[in-house]
Amino acid sequence: MQEYSFHQKKEEGKHGVEIATNYLLSLEETLGVNNFESSRDKQMQGIDLIWKHKFQDSVYTSSIEVKIDNHKTGYMFLETISDEENEKDGCFVSSEADFLFYIVKPWDIAYKISLPNAQNWFYDNKNRFKERRTFTRIAGKTHMTVGKLVPIDVLCREVLVEEINL
Repeated sequence: MQEYSFHQKKEEGKHGVEIATNYLLSLEETLGVNNFESSRDKQMQGIDLIWKHKFQDSVYTSSIEVKIDNHKTGYMFLETISDEENEKDGCFVSSEADFLFYIVKPWDIAYKISLPNAQNWFYDNKNRFKERRTFTRIAGKTHMTVGKLVPIDVLCREVLVEEINL
C-alpha cells in the first residue's frame, strides 16, 4: 500500500494545475484560464480550473479537475473514496467538472477526459477493475483513499479521451 504525506500530495496537485494551465494558455482558442485551487466552493465541486475558449463563432466555458500521476504503470488511479473513515466520495465519482485532465508526468502526456461520459461509463464498468488503497498522513492521522486501477488504453478506447503531448 502506498503512503503519501499531505504536503507531498498538495505540491503535486499544484504542479499538475500549473501544467494544465500552461497547456491551455498555449492554445489559440483559449480566451482565459481561472485557477480555483483556493476556492472552497469550487474545490467542493471538484473543480480546479475554469477555461474560457472559442470554437468557430461561439465562446464556451468549461470546468476542469486536474490530477497528476508520477508513476508510469499504464493505469489511471480513479479515486472512488477520498476518505474511507469519513465515507467521503472520491474526486472521480463526485467531481462536477466538465473535463478531467489526468497528467502522467513521467511520460509528459495528459489525457483530457469528458468527465460526465467517463463517470457514466465507470458506473457500468467499475467491477472490471482492481481496487487499490493508498493513505495520506495529515497531522499524525491516517486517511485511507480507495480507487480503481483502470488501464489507460482501455479508458482511451471506450471513453471520449484526447491524448495530449506536453
